[in-house]
Amino acid sequence: MRSILVNAYDDSGLDARLQVSADLVRAFEGHLTCLNATPYEMSPPGDPYGAAFAVMIPVMREAAEQLEKRVVAHLEKEDIAWDFVSQAGTAEDRLLAHSAINDLVVAGSREPVAGGKAPSRTVSALVVKARTPVLIVPDDARSFDTAAPAVVAWNGSTEACNALRAALPLLKKAGSVFLICANEPAKKREYDFPSLAGANYLSRHGIASEIVELPSGKPEIADQILKAANARDAGLIVMGAYGHRRLTETILGGVTRRMLSNVTVPLLLAH
Repeated sequence: MRSILVNAYDDSGLDARLQVSADLVRAFEGHLTCLNATPYEMSPPGDPYGAAFAVMIPVMREAAEQLEKRVVAHLEKEDIAWDFVSQAGTAEDRLLAHSAINDLVVAGSREPVAGGKAPSRTVSALVVKARTPVLIVPDDARSFDTAAPAVVAWNGSTEACNALRAALPLLKKAGSVFLICANEPAKKREYDFPSLAGANYLSRHGIASEIVELPSGKPEIADQILKAANARDAGLIVMGAYGHRRLTETILGGVTRRMLSNVTVPLLLAH
């Protein structure tokens, strides 16, 4: 993970994302790209609100300049390789485009346009569309300890396998690794890999792991994963995202959405 991309959006979680990203870059001796997506110059021809939008362009440009100064002030103390990129477009579009040439995308858990009260739609879209894993950082994160224990939510699904592979560089540095396995109905897991398959895969990469079976009969898997992570002082949770259709999860809930609704530990997602 030597090329790391962070969403440089001016919200309450920016400093947390910058610090976690800097810690990762330092640990892997890599490079950090801070991407600020700005909406100016995006008003289409013939837009009846184009005039009002044009008036806002200088304001948005000034905001982008102030954001860059904030990022510079934070990162110039970190002694890492980094750059700042500002491009016109939506965060989803720009992050998705840049994710293709990066090893990891670092983002926040909340949707800024919703007042920070809803799971990020940008993150959901990135996880589903990108081929790059996404690390979701809590707003109150102060650092990222690569040697802390790591918890992998494992159900043997394709999504869980993708997340496990994507997290290998981080799991190799973790002090201990736990595969948290939920007891799901046999029919639901008919084509999924068993718990031991995940542990065997890690062992081939020189990573020892412990399998932890969650109690059966508990309906809320997300709460169990968080409880297991907290009990082990985990510094990272790894999980395959959106095993069901995203629209279904949005309407009915789902483990991914519930995890995104309560990010207390850095959460690595892959689809």
